[in-house]
Amino acid sequence: MRGSGASSSPVHVSSLCACERIHKPFHGALDHTHASAVAWTAAELARTAGVAPSTATEHLNLLVSGGLLAEERLGRHRYLRLADDAAELIERLTAAALMAEAALARELGVDLP
Repeated sequence: MRGSGASSSPVHVSSLCACERIHKPFHGALDHTHASAVAWTAAELARTAGVAPSTATEHLNLLVSGGLLAEERLGRHRYLRLADDAAELIERLTAAALMAEAALARELGVDLP
């Protein structure tokens, strides 16, 4: 699997995460990919995101070069999934956000749903 290149500096990865043009079309698809621990082809991700295959390929290449996605080539197909480091980062950020939300709710005396 490839997925961590020379362009995976924290600044570059942050810019990829912050760029709606890149991540927004694939947010739901990548959430599904992470949750089910499967890899998708670029065509499947393009269909799921509702974007043209050329748009998907461009954006996926940026996410692979930034180390957020890993790829595996099998024959003529390229399969993509969240890179292990990216999945761990997302899990840690989610846990931190939930703890911060709970602390704020306690401070404000509000019950969380």
